[in-house]
Amino acid sequence: MSDLHERYEGRWWIPGKQSADGVSGGSLDLGGDFGGVLRLNGSLQWDLSRRAEQTYDIPVIHGESAEGDRLTLLDAFVTGTRSRLGGTATSQELVVQEVLVGEHLDAQSLVFDSIEFELTALAEWLGGPRVVVEESQTTDAFVVTYKRSTPAATTVNPIGEVVLVRGPEYKSTPGTFTLRDSVRFLVKLETPRSIEEVFDLAVAPLQNLVTFATLTPSLPSRVTATSPGVLVTPNLEVQLPIAVYRRGVERADLAERRVAGSYERLFTLGGAPVGFGDLVRRWFDLSSRLGPLIDLYLSLDYSPSAHVETSFINVCQAAEGYHRATLTESVMKQEEHRGLVEILLQSVPPGRREWLSGVLAHSNEPSFRRRVNALADRAGDAIRPLVATRPRYSAKMRDHRNDFAHWLISEPIQPETAIELDDLVRVTRFVLASNLMIDLGWSVPDIAQAFNQNWQYAALVQRGRRAAGSPT
Repeated sequence: MSDLHERYEGRWWIPGKQSADGVSGGSLDLGGDFGGVLRLNGSLQWDLSRRAEQTYDIPVIHGESAEGDRLTLLDAFVTGTRSRLGGTATSQELVVQEVLVGEHLDAQSLVFDSIEFELTALAEWLGGPRVVVEESQTTDAFVVTYKRSTPAATTVNPIGEVVLVRGPEYKSTPGTFTLRDSVRFLVKLETPRSIEEVFDLAVAPLQNLVTFATLTPSLPSRVTATSPGVLVTPNLEVQLPIAVYRRGVERADLAERRVAGSYERLFTLGGAPVGFGDLVRRWFDLSSRLGPLIDLYLSLDYSPSAHVETSFINVCQAAEGYHRATLTESVMKQEEHRGLVEILLQSVPPGRREWLSGVLAHSNEPSFRRRVNALADRAGDAIRPLVATRPRYSAKMRDHRNDFAHWLISEPIQPETAIELDDLVRVTRFVLASNLMIDLGWSVPDIAQAFNQNWQYAALVQRGRRAAGSPT
């Protein structure tokens, strides 16, 4: 598949309305906050009952570019129309959610049974490129050797088969020949799904896995999908790869500029103590159970906040939610707590019992500080170099969380407070990362070894030792 173009000039129409007056010329520009923006020289026909509406949506639009590309646009929303006196539209602008390049899909074929995509930093996560350059006997020539690898595959229920493919990609232009190390995921879906479901259920978890492992925002690029019955030719039983562009998909030229250094990542696939299949299956399981909490954790990579208070609140929510969802812990035994609550309810006037019942509803849950300590204790030696030099770590987490979550302080935070909050965010990220790695199959010594190779961890250890007055 050739890379997507930034702009497609051509003809556009609503399926089933390709009459002479139902086609409009115009251009589609990819990018922005959506899949793209379609600017028409005229307008597309729509339901007359909606003619008076200022804005409205068009579920499917077909197009054909001047170069012959067949396009299907999904979930287009009209944001502006200019008309002559009398009502004839002269121009129209639409925001498009999804752009499919390669075929005109109708309502019956708008489900997909496989998706293939690259991810930012995926090659680094696997351990770097597979190309070896050796000097030859002549000064103006060299030999390129590509080391092939067997695709890794596993089955994730109920999603389908997840395959990791690595291979060379050749490209030639006048005067230039390029060999690129192409590393991509292929997901063969057990059940055909809409494009939104494919991204939510298949792409997002793998994207988050690579982001988690490399500490680098990972975005999909060079995305293609297949739809049942959409073939290269009617007589050839080979499915047609359809290029996909939407919000969150990165253009190929931008994706190639983003890399993750070995000093940044938490671990590589080859350095993991579990194999590809176990790692992927366990990560999908965590994603299905802890999706919002993982999103909160990774928001510090995807959308680093300009305000450290926001990052702090996010990491506090992630820590509290993770503990509540994964670690069974209470202040006292459930039977003891129920008995105590019943005694207390009977000791107050009847008119106050409903109020007191609400107050005591969550009274057996551990405090936020106790939750943070439990997560740190579970990680043990992996994060002890961080928390041991911060003796009031959990107390500071609690105090600042109460300030922001309950008292809603209105004055700007002081520089020294901002520095302390930033330090707490970074330390808590490693506390959470270590717990997630335990869930994925790491031992505490394995985690400690992985952290010791990360520059952020090393810098935090040194910062803590200096603050504690310990020799470095």
